[in-house]
Amino acid sequence: MTHAEVTMWMAYRNKRGSLNMGRRIEQAIGGLLAVYVSSKSKPGVDIDPLAFMPHEDRPEPKGDIFDFDD
Repeated sequence: MTHAEVTMWMAYRNKRGSLNMGRRIEQAIGGLLAVYVSSKSKPGVDIDPLAFMPHEDRPEPKGDIFDFDD
């Protein structure tokens, strides 16, 4: 695999996420379940799709306005 191909795959993965099919299916089903449950719940209730993804890690919280690491 050439350096150009590796760079192309890295850009694809950074933009689209993991190439793991199981993880992608879990994310899709979690999103669909969140939409379904929110349509059946009271108005104004926020449903977190991550609640339906048991193997997905929660994203780390962003720093405050003085966090210059980004």
